[in-house]
Amino acid sequence: MKIAFICRYFPNDMVGGGEKYIHEIWKQAKKDFDISLISGWKNDPKLLPPGTYKIKMGKNKFLNYLKFYFQTKKYLKQIKPDLIFSTCVEFPVKGKSIFTLCHFGHWLHLKKLTLKEKIMRKIYTNQIKKFSKVVAISEATKQDMKTMNIKVHDLVYPGIDNDFKPIKNKNKKFTICYPARISPEKGQHIAINAIKQLKNVELHIVGFVNDKNYFKKLIKLKKGLPVKIYPNVDSIKPFYQKSDLILFPTLMFEGFGITAGEALACEKPLITSDFPAIREVADKHAIYVKPGDAKELAKAIENLIKNPKKRTELGKKGRIHIKKNFTWKKTYQQFKKIFKNEL
Repeated sequence: MKIAFICRYFPNDMVGGGEKYIHEIWKQAKKDFDISLISGWKNDPKLLPPGTYKIKMGKNKFLNYLKFYFQTKKYLKQIKPDLIFSTCVEFPVKGKSIFTLCHFGHWLHLKKLTLKEKIMRKIYTNQIKKFSKVVAISEATKQDMKTMNIKVHDLVYPGIDNDFKPIKNKNKKFTICYPARISPEKGQHIAINAIKQLKNVELHIVGFVNDKNYFKKLIKLKKGLPVKIYPNVDSIKPFYQKSDLILFPTLMFEGFGITAGEALACEKPLITSDFPAIREVADKHAIYVKPGDAKELAKAIENLIKNPKKRTELGKKGRIHIKKNFTWKKTYQQFKKIFKNEL
């Protein structure tokens, strides 16, 4: 049975929550099915797995949509899959097909959409409705899709890697880390502005650089502050493990919030923006703050610094919660069942 996996981007050319999601399912599905991968690339096509059907992506989103559509159409004719599994919609959807939406809030929750954004949202919504099965990665995302009159058939949470676990460490200075894709919607500047208001702390910003202009702005913003930026590291895991506190001051309506899950898996206290999907992940094992409010974030950090007992409690109970509810094995077993039911 042939299954074509289709995604806009894929590790290690691009690294983020959505890319991680399809990558983990792809890794396990190769053992059970005949899998082909179609993916766009932005940085270096050699970073994609051997045998990938590759599509070069540019800066213009509309041109990318057209290019991806026609290239994918050509590749699908070559592959002739029995089933399509996709995390994007820019291709002619025909036959048995499964779509997973990692987040929809970036369009749904904006106070004001431009005409271009309204058109793109309409196109994407209509495309999603053509799939024979739609899977959400959180209850929050499921509700977002229902708002757009999209029928959701299944909910499958992402997992958290087993190697995200606690280690013993002791820092000379209280070390705070924000591990996430470096891009404006992730709000790294909010973390830096919060640090301006604190003393005797050090902030580490670490992650894949998705927006080079934003990265340059962060470099300027951090001047004179106890802030270090680690771009495009080989492994983000040690930065979680060697920190005293994890921040996740994202500005977007996350579909899941994998940073929150990884932080708790490492038994670290977490302060995060208050969005519905993140509450699904962290539950009562995190401190929630208003998105975009650097003052409130700074106050929350200061309170936790003064309360080591609270930090320990959040970390220990958070890890138990993650280990119980979010594993990639569980995620794939659900998808394996969905694949077999469709084939």
